[in-house]
Amino acid sequence: MKHLLILLSILLLSSPLFGQSEEKPCYVSVEGSKEFNLNLFSQISKSLISQYFKPVKNIPPGGISIDSCVYEITVTKEGDTTFVVFSGEDLNAYGDSKLYGSDGFQQSLLKSLYRSLRDKRKLICEDYGTLLEECGGVVVQDIPKQVEPKVVEKKVTIPKVEPKVVEKKVKIPKVEPKVVEIPKVIPKKVAKKKIAKRKSDIPSLKKLLDTKKCPNCDLSKVNLSGANLTEANLGGADLSGANLSLANLTKADLSGAELTKADLSDANLNGANLSGAIMEGAIMEGVIE
Repeated sequence: MKHLLILLSILLLSSPLFGQSEEKPCYVSVEGSKEFNLNLFSQISKSLISQYFKPVKNIPPGGISIDSCVYEITVTKEGDTTFVVFSGEDLNAYGDSKLYGSDGFQQSLLKSLYRSLRDKRKLICEDYGTLLEECGGVVVQDIPKQVEPKVVEKKVTIPKVEPKVVEKKVKIPKVEPKVVEIPKVIPKKVAKKKIAKRKSDIPSLKKLLDTKKCPNCDLSKVNLSGANLTEANLGGADLSGANLSLANLTKADLSGAELTKADLSDANLNGANLSGAIMEGAIMEGVIE
């Protein structure tokens, strides 16, 4: 009887509690054209997501159930820029890179994680600061110490030169003032043109990131956190509900832009043109002006 009680105690301690279910595993799926090494990209994605967000696995050959937790990553290339778009539970963002091949994919993926995971930004910068502009990754070279020059006193005798005064007569012609009649100009009333808004989509984001010009674009509710938009042309653009936290908008044109309920916390607006911009309900905490 004593041995039976010991065995039951061991079984109860080693088995999960009644009603307690194990957390379902999450998987990562990478999609893109044949020019990319998708198997390598899947391994990179699995490593980085597991390191900074939560453990994930690659999808097994036998497939997974419909209700499984999946993080989908789409990689595309436009010109010399690689784009990565994230979609999944509590992780939706995008990233871009001018690097080539797996380096471009890794940099784009790190930008996406940096923009989505605010609480992990410091850790990401500590590990991959040289790959991210947002971390201010700059290689600092050793500057040699400056040698202070020795001052040698030397007396120099400067001869005195008396200036010569040259008189020159100049005739100034008399100018009679002329009366000029200025015609009256009647201002014309110019009817404001209605600008059709374009649908918010990834091409608009690509256009903004490639050219920094996207006037009158519909960019409502987009995630541009930490984006470098220096001198960008966003005049008349719809940025309502957009996430512009930590974005660099130095000297950007935001005249007439719709910024209702936009998140501008810790953004740099130094020299930005905000004339006519609608900023009702916008979050301005920590803004640099």
